[in-house]
Amino acid sequence: MHCVKMQQRFYGLTVTDLKSLVFQVAAKSDIAHPFSQVKKLAEKDWVSSFMRRYLELSLRQPEPTSLSRDRIQ
Repeated sequence: MHCVKMQQRFYGLTVTDLKSLVFQVAAKSDIAHPFSQVKKLAEKDWVSSFMRRYLELSLRQPEPTSLSRDRIQ
């Protein structure tokens, strides 16, 4: 899953990033969704449900990290 891979690479997603990403995927894939066409974001209840299913994710403001942390030893 894209969100998990991003987190493993130390690129965190904020809640707003996730809501926007979900809306974009649903819209481009022609998936029926209840999201706001005006805001172009998924709703809070969707994010809450998603986070309950994927406990390994944590959404927060990304912090800068050095590239040396990501090197394979």
